[in-house]
Amino acid sequence: MDTPFGALPAPERDRWTGAIGAVLAAALLGRALQVDSGHYRPEAVVWLSLAFAVLLVVVAAPEIPAVARRGPAAALWALAAGVTYEAVDLLGRPPGMYLRLEGRTDLLPFFLGVAAAAALAGLLLARESFRRVCFPLLLVAHLLLGVWIIRVSPDPRTDVHVFQRDASAALLSGHGPYGMAHPGLAVDPRFYGPGLVVDGHPRIGLPYPPLSALLSLPGHLLGDHRYSLLIATILAAALMGFLRPGPLAAGGAALFLFTPRRFFVLEQGFTEPYVVLALAFVVLCASRYRRALPYAVGLFFAVKQYGVLAAPLLALLLPRPLSWREVWNLAWKAGVTALAVTLPLALVDPPAFVRDVVLFQIQQPFRWDSLSFLAAFARAAGSPPPGWLGFLALLALTALALWRAPRTPAGFALGVGVVFFGFFAFGKQAFANYYLFVVGALCLAVSASAPEA
Repeated sequence: MDTPFGALPAPERDRWTGAIGAVLAAALLGRALQVDSGHYRPEAVVWLSLAFAVLLVVVAAPEIPAVARRGPAAALWALAAGVTYEAVDLLGRPPGMYLRLEGRTDLLPFFLGVAAAAALAGLLLARESFRRVCFPLLLVAHLLLGVWIIRVSPDPRTDVHVFQRDASAALLSGHGPYGMAHPGLAVDPRFYGPGLVVDGHPRIGLPYPPLSALLSLPGHLLGDHRYSLLIATILAAALMGFLRPGPLAAGGAALFLFTPRRFFVLEQGFTEPYVVLALAFVVLCASRYRRALPYAVGLFFAVKQYGVLAAPLLALLLPRPLSWREVWNLAWKAGVTALAVTLPLALVDPPAFVRDVVLFQIQQPFRWDSLSFLAAFARAAGSPPPGWLGFLALLALTALALWRAPRTPAGFALGVGVVFFGFFAFGKQAFANYYLFVVGALCLAVSASAPEA
């Protein structure tokens, strides 16, 4: 039954307090990543703590009347401040680690592109009449900035880049991506589990699910699998920006695009842009195309291993009171979709698939260089804390989100943001790519909070 927005009970209504808090948390988290590209630094942990505290408060607290009265105007000002802060932060340091530059002046095209994109973002936030022109131009500007990053960093010395490059080549030659060798890749055994490195070379194929490998193929055909990551980023931002009419949705997309270490994640070849795109597709279907929601959820579960941990939060997208028929309908269709895109490549070599995609993640060691609360604790105590703390945080934050988050697409995205923030921050590994997914979820919550008209 359709109900006027103003007449919805509190749990069913998006809160402007939550939207503004998501903007602030995303900006603070972006700053934490900018300190040392998502690695441990005491300063970065301070920014991380501030972002997490803000997010906990806005999820748990009720609507603040003073904020609700100002609503969209306050959210627009928050977005303008956040995007401006991010754009200035982007100009403060090179956007990647392996850029082939002869001098700092070679960064001029990137800095000019950021300045032009920031001007476009300012215009679309300032006036509604500019949005239809400025937002597509903003997407084009960030597409060109991404192409520049890939071209000036053609061969980053990272394992994730090599894994995906070799997997794409194997698929095109008719072989499976699991169980393969990477003879040209030398890695530090400290960053791998016991027995996974022999003579300096990793003994795994592709540590990502098959959907990730399939999504990388178009980029590989264009000359670099990272073009697929770039396209996924732009598509995710486009879904955010067109999720609702008005400048707020476009502002949420801009906040995501200007996240400072987003270009670093692209350069390294991390696959989180696929996860953000899949989550954006879920939120879009929950908002407009309910019949496609189970299939979108299935793709989200299939694109990266941790996606399935968001399954309990799907209750925020289902009508109240919960019906077992609704739950079952969503579950079986999502499961079949996930299996349909996973099994064809997994069954080529099941033992290799299990070893690369499942056991590899379980065997990964505790990372002292993680940007996490556990890394800070370990450095103070001299030994890492138990690994189950991440799952304890996951359970506690899932319960909080199901209790307090609005039962709306925006509430779902906000719940995903807080749950995975805690899971990563209290886990054994947490780097820029993981937190970029959290930023994407928070920006989606902002975009989906905008009113329909």
